[in-house]
Amino acid sequence: ITSRDVYRHQTVAALARRADETGSHRTAAPSAPVEATGAAPLTPIQHWLFDSAAERAGHFAQTLSVELPADVDAGALEAALDDVVAHHDALRSRFLADDTGVRWLIDGPAARCRLTHHTGPDTDAPHLGPYDLGHGPLLRAVLHDRGPGRPPVLHLSVHHLVVDGVSWRLLLEDLERAYRARREGRDGAAALPRKSSPLRQWAERLAAHTAAGGFDDEKAYWTRETEGARAALPADREGTGTYASQRSVTVRLSPEDSEVLLRTLPETYRTQANDVLLAALGRVLCGWSGHERVLVDVEGHGREDLFADVDTSRTIGWFTTRHPVALAVPPQTAWDTVLKQVKEQLRAVPRHGIGHGALTLPGRDGAPLPATSAQISFNYLGRFGLSETSEGLYRGLVRPLELDADPSATRPHPLEVVGRLDGDSLEFTWFYSDRVHRPETVADLAERYADALAGLARYASGPGAAGRTPSDFPLAR
Repeated sequence: ITSRDVYRHQTVAALARRADETGSHRTAAPSAPVEATGAAPLTPIQHWLFDSAAERAGHFAQTLSVELPADVDAGALEAALDDVVAHHDALRSRFLADDTGVRWLIDGPAARCRLTHHTGPDTDAPHLGPYDLGHGPLLRAVLHDRGPGRPPVLHLSVHHLVVDGVSWRLLLEDLERAYRARREGRDGAAALPRKSSPLRQWAERLAAHTAAGGFDDEKAYWTRETEGARAALPADREGTGTYASQRSVTVRLSPEDSEVLLRTLPETYRTQANDVLLAALGRVLCGWSGHERVLVDVEGHGREDLFADVDTSRTIGWFTTRHPVALAVPPQTAWDTVLKQVKEQLRAVPRHGIGHGALTLPGRDGAPLPATSAQISFNYLGRFGLSETSEGLYRGLVRPLELDADPSATRPHPLEVVGRLDGDSLEFTWFYSDRVHRPETVADLAERYADALAGLARYASGPGAAGRTPSDFPLAR
């Protein structure tokens, strides 16, 4: 059974019938194995990177640094990295550019990952730099010896074309499993859980679904959603916002307010955390800009259950989706009204927004949708932590998950808001360019956002903070 089945069939009896149907179907018509290697069509988010930064696409990676035990076995660690690369197809990708465009190839499991060694103090972290997309590998690992008495650090870098936030969780879990097996003299590959659907299968099915008009029923919605919304936001300066000029401001909420925002409000309004967080963001942006409707690019995990025979739960790759939402939250509107309006608006997004990127691709029948012009993006990552134990591979996070991009490249949005749950507290980082906005401007916005979320938490503690909306009753006419 799938996660979708659990929500659709909410009794044990109904789930059992669903399991019987699925099992008998698979017995009667077993599906042929899907080839994981070879050529694959680019996904919409990969198209976006090559279209927006073709010359600098090689320098666009995600990096993470973790502390390891002092007695780490470097040989077992390198072998474990090989096991992970052999297990996850995406990590063996290559991207070849020519006059016709970019071709994506996934090599066989023979590709190896070399563990590089580096010696130096904490401040002397190795610079991993750009990738050769045509040759690979797209995963780099550096074991950093920081000197006597200091535990070593593992610096990991993976090109963003083949990894996202969900993928990092899988990668770190599998690396620890494989390392533990190698340390004990066992086969690290055999210690890894069963693979889910190949990334190549997902890319091919998504491309075929798009070409067959599978998202065409969304065109009217996206045209209507963005019509009349204002994308432009106030700017302090007229410079170009490059990654070299990127700065950030971080605000943190109390554990008590975080609990209310992530648990109490979603339960009492039958909504999701993203709806609550976007409701407060809409109020701040409308009040700051003076616009009635502000366009925001919302990022999602993109692992949607579009195809019954495709399971991406343990597939590493860049699945991220990005779609526009026009937030209309007048500053004086009551929180009850705001929550219900934003909830209904986000429930109306077809297929969680995965079709928007596909519909903006060129080469389709009819004119593609125009790419969004939003000047702010929002991405809530949820909890991102490590399994830190005295027997495990990881002892702590030294540097959180970060984007390593070409310093001269232009940032896609003047403002980016990234939220995560750190321990028991919500934390939001506002990224900006000091060539476009002054630090005090963004600091004020970040504080306004934290105040709005705290106000939402206080509201939830009062009487009457609950309610239902039409989307709670999908069977009612």
